[in-house]
Amino acid sequence: MFFLSQDKDGLGSVMEVVGTQSLPVSNRALDYQLAQYANNPLFLVPGVSTGVTDARGIMIKENGIIFYRLNFTKANHTYVYNVTLSDPSSEEGKLWHEEEILNGDRHPAQTHGYFNGINYYGDYQSPVLYIVDNSLPTNNGETIRRMRIGHPIVPPGYQRTRIDRFHLDLQQGQPQADQFEELDLDLLTEDSLTLTTESSTDLILDQSQLVQLFNNNPIVYLSLSKDGGQSYYYKQEAPMGKLGERSFRTVWRKLGVIPRGQAVIPKIEFFGQGPFIILGAAWVHEVMPE
Repeated sequence: MFFLSQDKDGLGSVMEVVGTQSLPVSNRALDYQLAQYANNPLFLVPGVSTGVTDARGIMIKENGIIFYRLNFTKANHTYVYNVTLSDPSSEEGKLWHEEEILNGDRHPAQTHGYFNGINYYGDYQSPVLYIVDNSLPTNNGETIRRMRIGHPIVPPGYQRTRIDRFHLDLQQGQPQADQFEELDLDLLTEDSLTLTTESSTDLILDQSQLVQLFNNNPIVYLSLSKDGGQSYYYKQEAPMGKLGERSFRTVWRKLGVIPRGQAVIPKIEFFGQGPFIILGAAWVHEVMPE
């Protein structure tokens, strides 16, 4: 069981009940964010909806991993906790991530149901049920943005840093669905021969077949922050590799100089309709002289 706690000093952490003991599972960053929602429960700032009274939680198990999704409709955010792989005993072991749709709004899932071996999500603002399946490449037809923001990187002496190369290690060569195309179906004989007219034009059926096309050149986007994550530079493209290219390297070169006293933070984004699995990253840089 999970619940959002509160004590005499105000809003507390997200808690998990293990046996008869309650353990805090939210990290410091999430606790701070939730405290900002609670500070303005009466909608005092125009255009800023806050408060935690509309918090709704969902638990779901996917591929043997249990997730806890915490939704805030007024604040327009969704946070997800990896129950199976997290370690509540350490700050770094509490694995949370934010889930959102393409325009940045909260995830539409508000309720969860399980029937006949299939998981369903209920939409928070319309009477719609969505099938939950990792094999579906979109959110009801909308592209899913996959994003990962790295840790700040800065030399011990805060010197200027020149970044020569950034290498992203991915699971390459995977099929990437790009779009669907509607193809006409020929009218066939009993022997599977095509029927044609006197002018050698194929006769086609009224119905058609929806065929999935694959993008043979998926693109990954990298943007860097040179001011501690307050802003990010323009997105730079790099190919992910064609279908079957298992050893392809996704590399960005000549990424510029980071000013003295500032950390560089990489942000990776992917908008393809297929698996996007990050295995690691490496970079080549040089600390510049004073």
